[in-house]
Amino acid sequence: MVRFRWMVTVALLAVAAGVAAQPKAKSSDVPPAAVQRAMERISEAAMKAHVRFLSSDLLEGRGPGTRGDRLTQEYLAAQFAAAGLEPAGDDGTYFQKV
Repeated sequence: MVRFRWMVTVALLAVAAGVAAQPKAKSSDVPPAAVQRAMERISEAAMKAHVRFLSSDLLEGRGPGTRGDRLTQEYLAAQFAAAGLEPAGDDGTYFQKV
């Protein structure tokens, strides 16, 4: 089965970048403290570094079932772990068979 973990991760990174780019909220629109702390950890430089790596030729286009796809999946899982996210995939991993 082909795993599409990299698509989910890229989508999450894109959402995170969009959240980071939002203008300052009004006091009535202030997000919860946990969300604010997460937003403070996102930087433009870090997002550019992730995109640069994920789009590099090293990943060979990231086609499903390829070496580049496996490298991408492992990279994204490592980023999730580094961010402190708990695995919610199959068998206690970050991956889900589809």
